[in-house]
Amino acid sequence: MGRRLRHLIVVVPGMGGSVLSDDRGRPVWGDARRRVVQVLADPERVSLEKAPVLHPTALMASAGHIPPFRLHGYGGLVRGLRDGLDVDRPVRVDTATPTVPGYSRDLSADVVLFPYDFRHGVRAAAERLAEEILIRLAEFPAGQRDRRVIVVGHSMGGLVARYWAGLPGQAATCRAVITVGTPHQGAPKALDWVVNGASIGRGPVHGVTARLLSRVTEVLRGWQGAYDLLPTYHAIQDDSDPDSPILRPAELAGCLAGEFVLSPGYAAGVAAGERMHEQIAESWAGMDPAVRPPVVPFLARDHGTPNAAFLRDGVLVVTDTDPPWQPNAGWRGDGTVPA
Repeated sequence: MGRRLRHLIVVVPGMGGSVLSDDRGRPVWGDARRRVVQVLADPERVSLEKAPVLHPTALMASAGHIPPFRLHGYGGLVRGLRDGLDVDRPVRVDTATPTVPGYSRDLSADVVLFPYDFRHGVRAAAERLAEEILIRLAEFPAGQRDRRVIVVGHSMGGLVARYWAGLPGQAATCRAVITVGTPHQGAPKALDWVVNGASIGRGPVHGVTARLLSRVTEVLRGWQGAYDLLPTYHAIQDDSDPDSPILRPAELAGCLAGEFVLSPGYAAGVAAGERMHEQIAESWAGMDPAVRPPVVPFLARDHGTPNAAFLRDGVLVVTDTDPPWQPNAGWRGDGTVPA
């Protein structure tokens, strides 16, 4: 059989990075461009109200840009793990899909791919991740479970990994959490989508596409996952008064122009997202230093994602300009990790 890896490596994708299928096993959200186009034409396919249960069946293998969606593919990462790990036999990769009929876990897997229903948010995914890892570690003697797991989380997946490690009893099993482009304190891009809605381009094009994608926006605003990615820090500056306090997303109510109405679930979604981030911070602050795993973050310069938020005459404007009050001005920085 060959030498087994010392650690179990778990890969957790970001928002939109999991293939979601219906009860018949038909992909609803996935790699194929036509599936994304189908969602744009009929957003209720991924509405939590109309389709509360979808089954995560795989990680997105390929990347592509179908405005307004940018899909992150994980095929390259998986190939790198297959080819680059130091093991004297083929690396075993298993995809955790316990809700798929007929699925049987490969408990000898070296790498576990963990798709999840990103619509439900970080907490739901982290609790399911804890169940999955507990099952995977059960085959090891108790003395061999400590420091056994390395979790690699991309974007939202990094938040899932950190929430998981803060759950009771999980930190001791974790050797390290590696996060790639993770919005540890939220991202202005998510704020733009939740408040202004899905759209493409600027100026008149922005207005036209926002109207065309209005149904997509309504569905997106029903996902707790979208609110979990909102900035938790003071991120929004009033352009008309540079000396005014910088606002948090929860303080936007009453500040927008009349035609910009926050969705009915906005306040509850923001509050739940903030609480999720607080729970991560509290669990890690209270963690025994002897078991606290290291977090290794990777972020990017010149990434060009939206990085700053302004109020201009009651309109929320999100740009890729580095905000002067952040410590990384001049980076053209990764807007998912603005501070």
